[in-house]
Amino acid sequence: MKLLTVLIFILLVSGISLGLTIDGTDDTITVKAGSSKNIQIEISDDKDSIVSLGIIDAKPWISLSHGTLSIHENTQTTDFIVSPYIDVLPGTYRFGIVASSPVSGIIKKDIFIRVERGEVIGIESIKSTGNLVPKGDVEIKIRLKSTKTSTVTDLSVRTKITSPEGKSTELSQSLAAIDPDVVETIIQTFSLPKGASDGDYEIAVTLTYGNEVATEKSLFTVARKAIISENSERFPLLFGYGRKITITNEGNFIRESHAVEQDISPFDSLFISGDAPTVKNDGRYVWRFSPINPGEERIVVYFVDYSPLFIIALAIIIAVWAVMFKLRSIRVRKYIIQKKFIEKGEEFTVGIDIKNGTGKRIGEITVTDFVPSLFEYRHEHGPKPKKKKTTMGVELSWVMKDVYPHEERFLSYKIMPVFGVHGELSLPCAIV
Repeated sequence: MKLLTVLIFILLVSGISLGLTIDGTDDTITVKAGSSKNIQIEISDDKDSIVSLGIIDAKPWISLSHGTLSIHENTQTTDFIVSPYIDVLPGTYRFGIVASSPVSGIIKKDIFIRVERGEVIGIESIKSTGNLVPKGDVEIKIRLKSTKTSTVTDLSVRTKITSPEGKSTELSQSLAAIDPDVVETIIQTFSLPKGASDGDYEIAVTLTYGNEVATEKSLFTVARKAIISENSERFPLLFGYGRKITITNEGNFIRESHAVEQDISPFDSLFISGDAPTVKNDGRYVWRFSPINPGEERIVVYFVDYSPLFIIALAIIIAVWAVMFKLRSIRVRKYIIQKKFIEKGEEFTVGIDIKNGTGKRIGEITVTDFVPSLFEYRHEHGPKPKKKKTTMGVELSWVMKDVYPHEERFLSYKIMPVFGVHGELSLPCAIV
C-alpha cells in the first residue's frame, strides 16, 4: 500500500511519460463471481528499462502475472487476472495499473471490471481440525456454496491428502443434491498412521457435478510428538504366571525416557524373577528405558513362580505324614533270625519287634501271627501266645499290657519245616 501511494504521488508530480505506454481493453470487462478471466496488458517503452508494475485499489481476487518486465525497445505483455470469489458482491470495480520505469517515468491505466452473479457451485473453504499428531483423527470440513438458480444433483467430492514425503490418502463422498443459494458442509475424517511424519500435509479437494469441476487446496500441519503405547500380556506357568510388557514409540519424535511401572504384592515379590527392575520400592517395580526412537520397541518380561512354595509345602506334608502316620504309630517288624537253607527238621527262629511310636501309653496291644502248615510251631522262651489250629496252619496271638511311648518289645518262636524247600518262601505278616 505504501508503494502504491508513492507511485501515485510520483505520477501526479511527474506526469505521464510519453515513451512508456500501457495498452489494454478500454471496455468494461464482465466476469461472473466464482469464475476467472485473464486480460492481456501490453507494456511498451522507447528506451531500454526495467518496468515495475502495480495495482491501485487492489482486491484479493485480482493479480498481475508479472511484477516487473524487462523492455528493450519492444513490447512486453502481462496478464491482469480477475477471479472474483463466489461471494463477491455484484457491481463495477475500477482498478488502476501503474507502470514505473527509472528511465521513462510512470504511467497509469484504469481497468473496469463488472462482477455479475455467477451460477456455480464453489468450494468456499476447507478447514482441518482434530488431533494432528501420529495416530490422531483428522476432521476435514468442506463448505460448498451454490449460486445456481436451480437444484444440482449427483455431486462428487474427492479429497486427496498428501504427506510431506509424498504418500497420499484419498477420500470420496457423494452428495445427492444441492439447492440454489445453499451452503452445504461435508465432513470427512481419516486417521493419521503410526509414525506419521511431521510437517505440512496438503489437502486437494475436487468437486465434480455434470461437466463442471471445481478445485481448492488447503494445508494442515502435523506436530512432532513421541507417542508411547504399552501392551501388557499375562501368561500362565505350571506354578504361577508370567507377564510380558511391550512398549513401542508410535510417534514421530524421540522419547528421551519412559518408565514401565508394576505393582507387585509383597508375597509375589518373594517368587519373582526375570528382567531386573531399575527401581524397586514398597512393592512398586519400575523399569526405565532411554531413549526410545520412533518405531523402536522395548520389552519387559518377568515371572512369578510359586514352585518353591509348593516344594516346601510338599516337604511339610510328607514330614507331617511321616510324623503322624509313620513315626507316630505302632510299628511291627517280623524276620527270620537265622539265614540258612530250609531243610527238613532244621529249626528257625522267628522274631517280631513291636515299637510304640504314638507318643502316648497304650493300655493294650494285640499282636497276631500265623504259622503255615508247612512248618511245625515250637515255643522256646518269652511270652507264650494263644494258639488256634486250623487246616491251614496255627494262628498265634499275644496281648501286651501298658506299652509306654517309644517302648520296644520282642517276641520270638521257633518253626521247623516238615519237608525241605528249595527256593524262596514268604511267611505271612504279623499284625498289630
